[in-house]
Amino acid sequence: MVGVTKFLCVGGDFPNILTKRDRPHREDGHLLIDYLVLFAYNINYDAEKGRVYCFANPQCQYILDHYDEIIKPLRERGMKVIISVLGNHDMAGLAQLSDWGAREWAKEVAEACRVYKLDGVNLDDEYSAAPDLSNPWFTSHSGAAAARLAYELKVAMKELSETRIWLRLIGETGYVENAKLADLIGESRELSRILSASVATAKKKIRS
Repeated sequence: MVGVTKFLCVGGDFPNILTKRDRPHREDGHLLIDYLVLFAYNINYDAEKGRVYCFANPQCQYILDHYDEIIKPLRERGMKVIISVLGNHDMAGLAQLSDWGAREWAKEVAEACRVYKLDGVNLDDEYSAAPDLSNPWFTSHSGAAAARLAYELKVAMKELSETRIWLRLIGETGYVENAKLADLIGESRELSRILSASVATAKKKIRS
């Protein structure tokens, strides 16, 4: 369908399907699906360590750990690969993080996308329990808290842009080899693109 962006959310035993040679293609040679959404990362709360963190189920982690065999070929054919994050029946939730909690968690998500070379994040606000409001990680569940998360992702993206400016200024001094500098700038640009996709997803969740 022309002009329609198609998403496919996958989990379970889907790695076996992803690695088959007879993947469906359009006439232009690209895959039929525009965005592959890996299901799922969970936003969890570790009571022992007192922090919110992300946890991938075994099937999702398998796909992430086999980037070259599974994710890379799909991206090379034009498919975007993003990860879905949702609650996991505890206090951690996408629309109930405090200002500070949203800022800290956004850093972890961005780092995960960088490490696993993903194209973005799908934020799925469900399956979260009522938060402990005395815990500094949390606040009352609200659209405002979801908006704060989108804002913190924007802030992280802005910081990446500023980082690229400073990297270029450092390059002009000659203190860093050009090859190494190019790698650093490329990495910051990749993180900025990932965070942009995450912000767009968060805004859609807020409007809905």
